[in-house]
Amino acid sequence: DTSTVSGGPLEPRYCYRPLQFHFHWGSDDRWGSEHLIDGQASAAELHLVHWNSSLFKTPTEAAQDHQQRGLCVLGVFLKVGEHNEALDTFTSQIGSVDVCGKQLPLEAFNLRALLPNNIEDYWTYAGSLTTPPCSESVTWIVFRETREVSKSQMKALRSMHYLECHTSDCIEDNFRPPVPLGNRTLRSSFVMSTNED
Repeated sequence: DTSTVSGGPLEPRYCYRPLQFHFHWGSDDRWGSEHLIDGQASAAELHLVHWNSSLFKTPTEAAQDHQQRGLCVLGVFLKVGEHNEALDTFTSQIGSVDVCGKQLPLEAFNLRALLPNNIEDYWTYAGSLTTPPCSESVTWIVFRETREVSKSQMKALRSMHYLECHTSDCIEDNFRPPVPLGNRTLRSSFVMSTNED
């Protein structure tokens, strides 16, 4: 309850509280993210979902706002490289919750540790949730700097199963393919080079 997001592209009078976070990944390290840079995907993408507790009474009410004030999602690209200590809190526990329905309490941890070091450089746009009902209630903030995850951490994510038995398929390619920007305006907090779009 003490963590909040404010400022940047968000209206200064609003405060957003954490609601949940989740990962999207591919069956291969060449894809898995829901956003692209220069047409290139990352192996995975972390989404930290926040709701506007200044304006709405509940997260459900916030998610139904169609003026992109209800939710804020922070997007972090994950690429395969060095072992990520912050993500180890989750990936090291996957063996205990490798099927749908299992739960495991986690000790308190710092949400900031999941973000890249540079949180000043980002892209932002008014958009929607990427899962049904795909409500147009989100201010997206997608960080330019990527975080690294090890091959073993990606393997742990890909070892999870959809159903309560290990005979089901593993969870892979759980991302929504990119869609055209349409009439949305994409803004950046930094000067983009000519090869970044």
